[in-house]
Amino acid sequence: MVCEHKIWEIEQSLESRDLLLEELIKINKQLQQEIIGRKQAEKTLEAECQRLHSLLDGMPGFVYLMAQDYNIRFSNLHFRKRFGGQKGLCYKVLHKLDEPCKGCPTFNVFSTRSPLTWERTYPDGTTFQVHAYPIFDLDGSPLVMVLGIDITRQKQAEETLRLSEERFSKAFQANPNIMGIIDAITDQFIDVNQAFLRFFGYQLQEVIGRTVLELKLLANPGDYTQAKKTVQREGFIYNQEICLVLKSGEERVGIISVEVTELGGKKCVLVAINDITKKLLYEKEIARLDQLNIVGEMAAVIGHEIRNPMTTVRGFLQMLSGKEDCAKYKDYYGIMIEELDRANSIVAEFLSLTKDRIVDLKDHNLNAILEALFPLIESDALMHDKYIAMN
Repeated sequence: MVCEHKIWEIEQSLESRDLLLEELIKINKQLQQEIIGRKQAEKTLEAECQRLHSLLDGMPGFVYLMAQDYNIRFSNLHFRKRFGGQKGLCYKVLHKLDEPCKGCPTFNVFSTRSPLTWERTYPDGTTFQVHAYPIFDLDGSPLVMVLGIDITRQKQAEETLRLSEERFSKAFQANPNIMGIIDAITDQFIDVNQAFLRFFGYQLQEVIGRTVLELKLLANPGDYTQAKKTVQREGFIYNQEICLVLKSGEERVGIISVEVTELGGKKCVLVAINDITKKLLYEKEIARLDQLNIVGEMAAVIGHEIRNPMTTVRGFLQMLSGKEDCAKYKDYYGIMIEELDRANSIVAEFLSLTKDRIVDLKDHNLNAILEALFPLIESDALMHDKYIAMN
C-alpha cells in the first residue's frame, strides 16, 4: 500500500510539472508575440513619425515643438532654413536672445492649455501668422506645437487695398461733383460725398439707408423708375437731364450719369450729378442779350437813317431862316431847329449805347461824296457864323 501511494504521488507530481511546463511554454509564446508586436508597433510608430516629419518638412510655413524648458524638440525644414538651427532654446534660435522673451505667447499656451494665434513681423520685413497648439509628447509631457504661415504678400495686398480704398474715399469725398453710391438690390444709399450733402441740404445720417424716392429727390418720381429700367437694361446712363428737389423744396436742374459697379463684393450703382441750373439761366440770359443786341443793331441802323434826314432838314431850315424874304418866319424856324436839335441829341444818346456797326469799306468817288455833304456842312457853318466855299 505504501508503495502504491508513493507511486501515485510521483505521478501527480509529474503531471503538475507537465502542466506547469505547458503553462510556461504558453507564457513564453505570448511574451514572444508581445515582443514581436511591440517591435512592429515601434516600427510602425517610427514610420508614422518619419511620414509626419516628411509632411511637416513639406509645409510652406515653419513648424516646431517646444517643451516647457524652452527647448525645441523638433523643427521642420522651413524652420531650419529660416532660423539656421534645428534644436536648442527657442529664444536663442528664434530671437538670438540670452533669456526668454517677456510675455512669450508660446509659453502662455502651457498655462492656458488653449490654442493661440498672433502675428509677428521679423527684421527682414516678412510677416507671419503664428498658431500655437497644446499637445502631449509620447512620454506624456506637455508640448506646444507652433505653426508659422508667411502672410507677407497677403498683408501687402491688404495694405494696397486699404490705400486704394483710402484714395477712392478721399477722391470721392473731395469731388466737386455731386456723387452717391446706392445698393443695387435695396436701392438704399450706402454713401454720399460732401458735395451731395451741400447741394441737397441733408445731413449724412438723414441720407444713409434711405432711397431716392423716400428722400423725394426728384420732381418727377417717374424719372427714377425710367432711369432704373435703363440701368438694368444697358448698365449705365450718361448725361441725362433731370429735375431735382432740394430739402428746402427748391427745384434745380441737373445732368445725371449712372454706372453699375462692384464695391467690396457688393453690386452698387455710382451716381454723379452736375448742377446746370445756373448754366441754363446764363444761356437764357445770353439768348435774351443776343436778342437785345440784334434789336440794338437794328435801332442803330434806324437811328443813323433818321439822323441823316434830320440834319439835312435842320441845315435847310437854318439856311432859309437867314434869307430876307423868310425873315417873318424866323421865330418858327428857330423853334423847329431847337426841336430838331433836341431830337438829334436823343438819337445821339441812344446811338452811344449801341455797338459800333461793322463798316463795309468800298471805293467811292470822293467828289460826289463832298457834293452830297456840302449842303449839310454849309448849314452847320452858317450856324456858327461861318461861310464855306468848295472848289
